[in-house]
Amino acid sequence: MRIDLAICDFGLARDVYKDPDYVRKGDARLPLKWMAPETIFDRVYTTQSDVWSFGVLLWEIFSLGASPYPGVCIDESFCRRLKEGTRMRPPEYATTEIYQTMLDCWLDRPTDRPTFAELVEHLGNLLQCVFEVILSEHSLSVGREGLHPLTAGETEGSPVAPDPRSPYSRPQSGEILEAQLHYDSPPSLGSAR
Repeated sequence: MRIDLAICDFGLARDVYKDPDYVRKGDARLPLKWMAPETIFDRVYTTQSDVWSFGVLLWEIFSLGASPYPGVCIDESFCRRLKEGTRMRPPEYATTEIYQTMLDCWLDRPTDRPTFAELVEHLGNLLQCVFEVILSEHSLSVGREGLHPLTAGETEGSPVAPDPRSPYSRPQSGEILEAQLHYDSPPSLGSAR
């Protein structure tokens, strides 16, 4: 079975002049919370800047629909902090692996971010691991007829743990230090708790 996923922006379906998520920058009102630094500062729009936005979408999903950067004033200070490497804290429902995927999407250099093809493979592997854990916990297996309880002759497969190394096929350059990710004093960039 093939599943296609389309990512789109319904931003133009709303009144951007009344929506607080759109900030005036020059003559335009822009959704800065979802924009990559190179897009904000240099007006560069690429697939890799879309990967940044996808990372923000992941944050929204794993916060169950919270607005990104809750409680943060979206202004020049926000843009400066973003450029300096400050990133949102993990949303409440994100695993360590999912949060790391978000951080990978938010790497400073666009070329260091994963591609969508790499994200598809990585997220598919994470979903497969979750599926295998669920099957194992409920003593189920998958056969031609679908899910069924394990019988006496069957053995449970051990779930495949995610690779602790980088989940992408190419090495990531530079490590982001924990101290650079978060502010210790309010307002933080997006504490979901």
